[in-house]
Amino acid sequence: MPFTQSPKLIRFLNTFVTVQQRRRYLLILALGLGYSINIGLFYYFAQYVLAIGGTAQKAGILLTASMLPTLLLAIAGGRFLARTHPFVLIALGVAAGACGRFGMAWTDRWTWGLLGWCVINGLSYALAFSTLLRIATEVAPPAHKAEAVSYYTLVIQLGHVLGSFFGTYLLVWGGFELLFGLSGFFLLALLPLLGWIGLRQELTVLPMPEQRQGGAGTAALSREIWLALLMIVAIGAANGVPMQFMPVHLRVSPATANIPVPYFLTAATLAIVATRFGFARLMDGAQQGLWFRRFLITLGLSLLALPFMRERWSLMVAAIAYGASYSLLYPSIMAAAMHATPLELRGKFSAWAALALEMGLRGLAIPLTLLVVDNRYLPMFVALALLLLLVGSAYQRQQYRKGNALAQPDD
Repeated sequence: MPFTQSPKLIRFLNTFVTVQQRRRYLLILALGLGYSINIGLFYYFAQYVLAIGGTAQKAGILLTASMLPTLLLAIAGGRFLARTHPFVLIALGVAAGACGRFGMAWTDRWTWGLLGWCVINGLSYALAFSTLLRIATEVAPPAHKAEAVSYYTLVIQLGHVLGSFFGTYLLVWGGFELLFGLSGFFLLALLPLLGWIGLRQELTVLPMPEQRQGGAGTAALSREIWLALLMIVAIGAANGVPMQFMPVHLRVSPATANIPVPYFLTAATLAIVATRFGFARLMDGAQQGLWFRRFLITLGLSLLALPFMRERWSLMVAAIAYGASYSLLYPSIMAAAMHATPLELRGKFSAWAALALEMGLRGLAIPLTLLVVDNRYLPMFVALALLLLLVGSAYQRQQYRKGNALAQPDD
């Protein structure tokens, strides 16, 4: 059944008060899909660094550098983000992403000049992705914001599936020059759509109360919220590190060199999409704490199992377990944290949540890749699994003590 004909999606779209709100949300989904396809293509970045003469540690440094724009915007960019029209932010982000991709397409040997292109790519993510997520949340009816985020992240994961799938064939046809070059042109192709949207003023939204004041501090965020942010860091690492370095592990290990990368990337991302779309209700109601623990333990065990997979079928099974267990953890944590955050601080929390996710996706790459010795990635996956289970246990204990484990937002 096509995604746009799903009864669940139609039921959700009918909750919008006006046709204009519904149209804005669908436009955000379309832009998010186009942008996330390019994120899926970027999963091959670590493999690219090794191909041009770098190392896993250098790839980790570059990935960490790419999160610097998100860090700076979260700390000091409150006024800029609040006063700049969302259309301008997204357009700047898309243009920056195209420049970064073209720079990588032209770089065919290792150089620290790649740091500049990675920072530009990070600026693209900081401006475009976080703005799209903000609009997807703000245009939705108050009682359905969590559902709006779920559908948006579902579309993002679908883009990751398409990007990772087509990326394999682009590498075969033309190498990394074609992969990153076509990614850059694809981003540029989004600009006419952005221009049409901008002329129709489809992305006009009201700023959050604290954004009107230009505030970007963090003093009012509670300890509970900070632990949720730490959990988002761990979840981000559980997603970003395997997606970047499992393809490298498959290539450098003699036992898995003949296994195509999509047996992991595509299987995992498809599992994320299918689980998020079909089983989101498992995280609702009285059993949500139980399901959270089940998914957390399964994700930790699958991270431990991935480096040991030597056959295509076993790798696919592990990838599906990994993707399915990861799928619902991030939306449930975001919903619980948003519920616990006062309304006037939710914009501030969103900015720091984007930074926390980036820290997990890219920031932990440096310390984790230091554990890679002689192309052996098992210590890195063990450390990642232990980090996830440790932080997840602390988070779950706090939720249990408060008696509101993973509560749904009740705007």
